[in-house]
Amino acid sequence: MVAAAGRSRCTWTQGLPLGLLTGVRTFRLEPLGGMTHLLVKDEFTGPLCGLLLWEFVSDTQQAFIDYVSAVRKRAEILGRHLRTTGS
Repeated sequence: MVAAAGRSRCTWTQGLPLGLLTGVRTFRLEPLGGMTHLLVKDEFTGPLCGLLLWEFVSDTQQAFIDYVSAVRKRAEILGRHLRTTGS
């Protein structure tokens, strides 16, 4: 499930049936000195959290790092374009 709150917040939720494990990843955009800061928060709950969390995080960590790096590169490209074209 994906939920958005305006243009500054997006939440991804996934999990196992019966609430055995639920993960919520929240992305927030905040202005910071004329730029935009991307904040990411992960929250995991459920009775299987302790058993499965380390395996889940270790399996997805590199993909998430790659995703955030791609977002940063794209933002930097767009920022350079806006500065050179003024649009």
